[in-house]
Amino acid sequence: MATAGMIDLNDPRDIIAKSPMSAMQIAIVAITIGLNALDGFDVASISFASPGIAKEWGIDRGALGIVLSMKCSAWRWARSFWAASPIRSADGARCWDVLR
Repeated sequence: MATAGMIDLNDPRDIIAKSPMSAMQIAIVAITIGLNALDGFDVASISFASPGIAKEWGIDRGALGIVLSMKCSAWRWARSFWAASPIRSADGARCWDVLR
């Protein structure tokens, strides 16, 4: 049982609430924030670069749109393949991967 100023080592919520974050935990949080900030950068950057790419390749924007959308199709196929594989999490992620 927790008392004032004491940490109940049997209750993880009490440990989290009353213990300071370690340097490793702060680094991990910083890394995840950085990765989330970078997520989607490829899509944003290709939207700015697509007129130059279309001109360089000598194709119209409609054809380039089809080429660039293949990334999404490949990602969807890969996620479906992974969801059907025997190497997946057993916590139900398989259903969500297929539905996304």
